Amino acid sequence: MNIVFCTRSDFLSVKGGDTVQLLQTRELLQNSYGTNVDVVTSPEKLNAGKYDLCHIFNIQKIEDTKAYLAKCRTAGVKVALSPVLWDFTAVVSYTFMVKRLSAYRLSERRMGFASRLLKLLAGVVGMPTIHTHNYREYLRQTLSAADLLLPNSVEEADVLARLSGLDPGELLAKTRPVVNAVTLTESKPATAADFAGGNHLPSGYILQVGRIEPGKNQYSTVKALMDDGHLPILFVGNQRVNPAYFRAVEELGRRRGNVYFIDEVPHEDLPLFYRNAALHVLPSLGETTGLVSLEALGCGCRAVVADGRYCPFESYFKGVATAVDPLNYLSIRQGIFAELATERHMTAISSRIRHDFSWDVAARQTHEAYERLLAG
Repeated sequence: MNIVFCTRSDFLSVKGGDTVQLLQTRELLQNSYGTNVDVVTSPEKLNAGKYDLCHIFNIQKIEDTKAYLAKCRTAGVKVALSPVLWDFTAVVSYTFMVKRLSAYRLSERRMGFASRLLKLLAGVVGMPTIHTHNYREYLRQTLSAADLLLPNSVEEADVLARLSGLDPGELLAKTRPVVNAVTLTESKPATAADFAGGNHLPSGYILQVGRIEPGKNQYSTVKALMDDGHLPILFVGNQRVNPAYFRAVEELGRRRGNVYFIDEVPHEDLPLFYRNAALHVLPSLGETTGLVSLEALGCGCRAVVADGRYCPFESYFKGVATAVDPLNYLSIRQGIFAELATERHMTAISSRIRHDFSWDVAARQTHEAYERLLAG
């Protein structure tokens, strides 16, 4: 089997979940299934006729995706898509509130106002893209043109149907979900103080791992626990993505007290932080999975995640984590305390996560989907 992975040009310099998914899947397909996999990072470099199948990762790069599809169609080569897509309306709306209105407090009313305003702007200036008719039509054409869809969950397939307006049954017929997997390679033993300039960090903290940016909603984590200063909060993640938002979270943390920040650390050092935490919280406004939550669970750390409107809760977190409304501070607070009080067999949960959401499973599901498509 001769496959080509088509992806964005910066997939190595700007690493995301799609980067890890592509590299891990490629390695296992080649080593475990004897499949030849090339990687192409621009449509100009794609010679589609050389391959049995073109697999396009991350369809958020619109022009690249269109060009990849056109070349595959011209060559008569079948196409698989890993969309890596969710309804990011809330992320876009809150980012607009932060950047343009310097508004950090979240509520259903505020988000509704921002979303309606952006829809009006999109009708006039064509931005943001997610609210335009052209984007909906792009999704319709792209998803219809694909021979195989490999979303990370059934819920993602439902989101694709809703955003595109296509018949859910039509999409489901060519959908084979492939789990997103966790990577839990650990570095040499270290302590949290090694990453905090030698400063002491309390154990049993409420942890949130991820870039400090509106979509990850760190401001709401602090706001939800504003009156619970006895609980330490630790944020680990890149602080330079949105400097103004980071400053706002930092200032709120300073007012609350007992809030700590550590800049981005090597991935292999994250298990240290998960294992010393009382709980990991991710009240994100949009996740195709929520890998850091899976990683936390895989390390035996309790997890609080956003509810099914914002991530595929049923596929990944049902029965092992607590869901909250990320727009509601009280919901986040209650979810944190409810999870802390819930009896969980974390050793068993950790084993289950590592087994069910491994790259071996993801590669097997991908290879089986390829075989079924090419045999048909």
